[in-house]
Amino acid sequence: MRQLLLAVILFIGAGSLFFFPFGSPEHPFSVQEGVSRQEQRKGISVETYNSRKEKVRMEFDAAPERVIVVEYNNLETMLALGVGDRVVGARVVAHAPSFQRLESKYPGELSKIAHTFPDGIAKETAISLQPDFILGWRSTFSDKYLGGTEWWNGRGAKTYIVATSNRTVPYGTIEDEIQYLRDMGRIFRREKQANLYIEQIRQYLEDMQRKTANKPSPRVMIIEGMGNRIANYAEGWLVGDMVRKLGGTMIAAENMIGIEDLIEYDPEVIFVVHYGAETKRMVETVLTNPRYNSLQAVQARRVYGIPLYCMYSTGVATIEGLDILARGMYPEPAEGDKTTE
Repeated sequence: MRQLLLAVILFIGAGSLFFFPFGSPEHPFSVQEGVSRQEQRKGISVETYNSRKEKVRMEFDAAPERVIVVEYNNLETMLALGVGDRVVGARVVAHAPSFQRLESKYPGELSKIAHTFPDGIAKETAISLQPDFILGWRSTFSDKYLGGTEWWNGRGAKTYIVATSNRTVPYGTIEDEIQYLRDMGRIFRREKQANLYIEQIRQYLEDMQRKTANKPSPRVMIIEGMGNRIANYAEGWLVGDMVRKLGGTMIAAENMIGIEDLIEYDPEVIFVVHYGAETKRMVETVLTNPRYNSLQAVQARRVYGIPLYCMYSTGVATIEGLDILARGMYPEPAEGDKTTE
């Protein structure tokens, strides 16, 4: 009789595994597709930074379940890796160009975000969301925003600061972005997806370096704002490394310059940073204002817009940024190339 009872129990157990291989009937797909339960629970350790720009290690015994995401590129990375369902809070402005872009690229993942906040996430709201992980820039963890990393770590929330944000590292590089993608892939157990983006970046750079090996190095400036004081992205920023890897030269070291400085530097190529639909207006200001007529970039009409997300803490948009820069730096495009927007 005991043998018969044991056989029945084993049969029922086997049947439940057959019908619900990923967990309970209520959550049959609680483990990410293509990732075993053992891999989901395997400890992961990554290196990041605290609010004081000091290197720290974060240990993840499991993939985060309740994630607050601050800044557009970080959100895109989550959507691109297919973990939109883990995001309990993010700043999303409906009908903005950035939202429309995400909606067209990741409609399914975007719809999985639990809560969106068009005006940003206040600290009190962040506390109420009970996050176990917060992904942001160093500015995210200032006293005026969400508070310091140590404070959140003490409440059980892991934190990750993107190395190329807010000069967390003195010289941001493409390798920093690759490491960021690698870390996100490991933390969320999406290494295959992350590695695809990493391989695309490396392949693009390899192809461009081969194509431009015998071309002269263009003299480049990346600027923002066109008042009397102009923000200049010097070579220490990520975009400086992007320009260098594409064979260009960053010619200005100051963070802020005047119109006279811009005229004196006289770059061959100018990229104007923008945040949305004002691309043409910003570029047209440089191209049509008589104050800039003497610039060789203006005379050759080599002034281009570049969205902030394509040149600052770029994440999965790294290739898009490299492509915009490459098309502007080398205006005689190879067959099949398109004009830079």
